[in-house]
Amino acid sequence: MRDAVVVCELGPNPAPISELVQALRVQRDLRVRALFLLTNAHGEKYLHELDYALRMFAQVYGEAPVYAPLAYAWLPDGARAEHDRTPEESAAWMQARWANVLRATVAAGDDPVVFAIAANRERSVLTTAMYTLLARPGDLCLDVRVSDERVKGAKAGFFFPTQPAPCRAADGSVIDPASVVVTLVALELPRLRPFLGADAPPSYEAALALAQGRVDAAAPPRVVADFSVPRVTVNGVKVALTEGECLVLLSLLLARVEGDDDGWVRSADTTWLTKARQRSRDAMGLPGWHPSSKALAGAGAGGKPATDPIRTLRSKMVRRLKQHHTQGMDVGAIIPEVRKYGHENASVTSQRIKLDPRYISLLPLVRG
Repeated sequence: MRDAVVVCELGPNPAPISELVQALRVQRDLRVRALFLLTNAHGEKYLHELDYALRMFAQVYGEAPVYAPLAYAWLPDGARAEHDRTPEESAAWMQARWANVLRATVAAGDDPVVFAIAANRERSVLTTAMYTLLARPGDLCLDVRVSDERVKGAKAGFFFPTQPAPCRAADGSVIDPASVVVTLVALELPRLRPFLGADAPPSYEAALALAQGRVDAAAPPRVVADFSVPRVTVNGVKVALTEGECLVLLSLLLARVEGDDDGWVRSADTTWLTKARQRSRDAMGLPGWHPSSKALAGAGAGGKPATDPIRTLRSKMVRRLKQHHTQGMDVGAIIPEVRKYGHENASVTSQRIKLDPRYISLLPLVRG
């Protein structure tokens, strides 16, 4: 049997905590050696009920978890925050949750930490937030549920199925504790602990900012190709391009989203340029957008466009994107990659935007 520690909040109904301790032992072969409880003056009034439950637990199993020193929320002026009704009180409670989980993980060592959903719904959501930021491999977030609605709440006297004491329904009828099934529901949630580094910051606010910053940095950029303006933005920032360069980039983004060759476009092929230009005209309404490049203006107009100016324009667009990239703009994901095949005298060059098309939005939306 492996040891574990439980971290949770103590409120007016401590029964889910004892139910969890017993279920972990008999269902998951985990021996809870310590309880790390966050509470307030109201919750402390019900600590004796948890004491009673754990004494029964020791009768049945020969041992019971010990309490780590109770944790409280503290305001900046040194007073205890008994509620979380104001922004200041709420911040104090979030910091208290953070500190309570940190000390639990330190005390646990290599043993798993169980984040228990044992308080009201509002605070249970905040428990899952702590798990998302601080859970390590092997840690658990568990919701505790019982099969008999009559034993919910502290008044029924139900604390775990093998307790020696009977429990009673609201109408006074006796309920056999052994007839109640306790189910542990594991909540599968993302874990962001690796984004915090080896040592989690002692402040919840600092940890939140650090994790969010690293998540944003690791996430692919959001690219919007707006044909009605026209323009391209990356994470909301407009990419500065000439009129013709913007059309070339729009055509590559359009091919990446709607093309059937994984987004590859041959340098001399004007098919996607024609589609991009027409889409812009449709979005703006005639006369639409008229690129200044004669080669592009003639694309798709029935005449044979000069391909060398198009290749030149593609090259200029790539150089400008690379320049933006070296200046710190997040455009690396839309710098086209190049593929060449064939022999030296008859090689074919293709370009494509490598970015996953799920992160590319085409505006305005086309109604089907």
